[in-house]
Amino acid sequence: MNDAPYLPWPFKPADVHPYLNVEIAPGELVQIVLAADYKNLIAEYLQLRDQYERLEKAARQQIEAAQDVVNVWKHFYQC
Repeated sequence: MNDAPYLPWPFKPADVHPYLNVEIAPGELVQIVLAADYKNLIAEYLQLRDQYERLEKAARQQIEAAQDVVNVWKHFYQC
């Protein structure tokens, strides 16, 4: 559910973390994310983005190295 069960009305638990429901009228709910949860999500996103960029760079380098090996192999094969 949520990490803030201590919040009083109009906050209600939501089904998906980190969302909370806020009752704006009887039976009418709006989903929100608390600022602290949002900051944590942003920090996690930035870490994942950095990991992705490192992995993508490593993959490009491996592709280039493999292409260099193929080029050298073709050079010696044609001789």
